[in-house]
Order: sequence, then structure tokens, then C-alpha cells
Amino acid sequence: MATRTQFKMTTAERRHCHFSDSFKIQKVRKFETGKAKVSELCKQYEVADVSVYRWLNKFGTMKDKMIESAEDTYGVDIKKGFHPTIEYFWYHREQYQYNRNKIYKSLEISKQSFHQQMDRMYRLQSEKKQLLLFIYQIREDHPTMDVKDMYFKLQPRSWGKMRLSVFAERKV
Repeated sequence: MATRTQFKMTTAERRHCHFSDSFKIQKVRKFETGKAKVSELCKQYEVADVSVYRWLNKFGTMKDKMIESAEDTYGVDIKKGFHPTIEYFWYHREQYQYNRNKIYKSLEISKQSFHQQMDRMYRLQSEKKQLLLFIYQIREDHPTMDVKDMYFKLQPRSWGKMRLSVFAERKV
């Protein structure tokens, strides 16, 4: 078996190092059978963990196992936690000079999809604020009006009766 000393390279050499697809597939199979961990592969071949996760994504047959491994490594729920992370860096972009394009690329989402999600979130927040004002005004003017009648009076876009009733009962 190859050892780390056989693959010892300078930083410049390592940046320009390209592994063949067959080599990557072999290492992915080794990971999938449980014979190696991502951290072991990273140390042994002096590659970044992001590279190994890309190999797993491209050549792996167990994407859920890859996500679980990343979650174990970093202690974060990746499926639920990546958007707030990017959002945090977006709000603090002057404080942290990170390249957000690299973050998008490593999480395999597009910049466009992130900003579309941000737009949806802002639109939903503004709709909630407007609806809340209308609900308070209706409650003040018509204290006996129920949520069903409010729904037909307001006719909010992208809000169903049930969603509006749950929202109104929580806020009022």
C-alpha cells in the first residue's frame, strides 16, 4: 500500500496535482466499504476534505452516508444548517472577507438560488407584517369576526385559510 511519504509534495506541487478518475473511484469505494475515513484519506494523500467530499459526491453511491460523515466530522446538521450559515456571512460581509462564491460552490448551491430564497424570505416577512397590521385593525373594528371571514376579506396571496388561522391565533 502507498504511504504518505511516497506522496510527499510541496505546496505548489500539491495545488497542481490531479488524481485520475480510477484512483478517485478506488478511494471512494474504500470509504464506502468502511475501510477508510475521510480524514484518513485526506492525511494519506494530502488533499483537502472538500476534495474528498467532491469525489464522494461525483463517484459515490451513498450520498446520504457522505452527508452523515460530514455531519459527524463538523458536528452540524448540514441539510438544515447551510442556509443560515451563508445568510450569516452575507449579513456580515464587511466584517468577514470570505469569498461567498467558494461557499456556494462547496455547498453545491448557486448564488442565484440563495438570493431567490432570501427574496422569498423577505417577501414572506413583509407579508406577515402587513397581515398582522390588517388583523389587528380588523380585530379592533370587528372584534367578533372569525378567521374564516378575515381570510375572505383579506384574500392574502400564497396564504391558505389554515395557515392564516394558525398565524392569526398565535399573534393575536
